[in-house]
Amino acid sequence: AGVGNSYPDIDGTLVVWQKANPPNYSISSYDITAGFNAITGATLGSEVPLFASTTELQRPNIAAGRVTWKRVITPANSLGDVYYYELASGVAFRATLLGSVSLQTAFGRPRTDGRTIVFNSSIGSYSDVLAWESP
Repeated sequence: AGVGNSYPDIDGTLVVWQKANPPNYSISSYDITAGFNAITGATLGSEVPLFASTTELQRPNIAAGRVTWKRVITPANSLGDVYYYELASGVAFRATLLGSVSLQTAFGRPRTDGRTIVFNSSIGSYSDVLAWESP
């Protein structure tokens, strides 16, 4: 299997997407002001990986200088945590607890407005929508 680029999102001139090249995964970004050649498809700028992992990273979302995504911890049942990355500081943070594996909780589909992150939480057949506000 080759490299898979999917789930792009854009905020202003910055595009983010998930990149899969098992066993390596990343959330990558590209500033479109760097441009590309529409005829050849060659990029004039360069891709910048924001976060890399050996477990799957899913569905990034970007707003107001903050990128969110889900990191899958247990692929068999989609258990994982929600992360966010602050572009200004270049630091990634976990918004949910790794304890979600022991709680058998699947967090997913994070979205942000730059300050608040909303995501779904599922335990068995019960699901809910949760919000987390950054400090």
